[in-house]
Amino acid sequence: PLTSPSNQFTQRCRLDYDGQATCDCPVGYKGRRCESCDINYSGNPLLPGDYCKLSACNPIGSLAQTYDEFGQCRCKDYFVGKTCDQCQERTFYVEDEFKKDCIPCFCMGITDQCTSTSWYRDKITAAFVTSTNNIELVNYET
Repeated sequence: PLTSPSNQFTQRCRLDYDGQATCDCPVGYKGRRCESCDINYSGNPLLPGDYCKLSACNPIGSLAQTYDEFGQCRCKDYFVGKTCDQCQERTFYVEDEFKKDCIPCFCMGITDQCTSTSWYRDKITAAFVTSTNNIELVNYET
């Protein structure tokens, strides 16, 4: 898009029907003259010496695979870190077949301090015919 050799990203341009130059952009570039970065790429081809590079933003934790105007990944709610790859304080990471996300701690009002874990939660059901086999529900209050 610029006259400097470091900002000319393709040699395949043609004069289009409207008299304007139109280029075949390489992977990572888009626009009539390859003047912007495609999805999952970041950079600014309009700045001398800059180019489009594959984004390092975490696809699970970032809003887009491109950097903002300050060169930072834009994180989804509850994600932090340079590449949006960590859960913020008082949240934890959850992954199941439907969703991968950081969510706020919920400890039944006891605390808001928690961390992510590789442990899992399961639902156990018990059907009793005549006896409870000494299984009890108890309420532990602190």
